[in-house]
This record gives sequence, C-alpha cells and structure tokens, in this order.
Amino acid sequence: MKDKKIVQSWRSEEEEWPKGYHSKATFLLEKTTTGTRLKFVHTGVPEDAYDSIKDGWIEYYWKPMKICLKSGKNKVIEWQEMTR
Repeated sequence: MKDKKIVQSWRSEEEEWPKGYHSKATFLLEKTTTGTRLKFVHTGVPEDAYDSIKDGWIEYYWKPMKICLKSGKNKVIEWQEMTR
C-alpha cells in the first residue's frame, strides 16, 4: 500500500459553528511494519466549537474505530490532536 491521503471539507450544524463555514479534515494512512497508521488533523475549527467538535470526533469516531480495529489484526497506532 502506498501512503494515502484524504482531505475533506467539513462543517457542523451545531450552534457554535458559523453557517456556511467549512473547516478541513485530513486523514493520512501510512504503511508501518505492523499494519497501518492513521494520522488525523482537523484545521480551521472555530474557537467556540472546538471542545464540542473534539469530543465528538473522539466519542463517535475514534473510540468505535479503535474497538473495531482491535478486534482484528489491525491496530490503531497513533492519534493526533486537532488544531484550531
């Protein structure tokens, strides 16, 4: 597998999120000797929405994905903090 990168325009419907505003979510998949490393960076998150969005990524994406991947041969190796 060659390194793969997914860049996504991202927005929220939460009150703290400005209407029509988009941030950028980047997912980078890298091959390692033991499987795959997923690096995630979310930039341009409005200051007022940061804590809620960060908590949402962890609760609704990273925790379930970690459980799913731990059940097989692949493992979540690294998680990187969102940036404002």
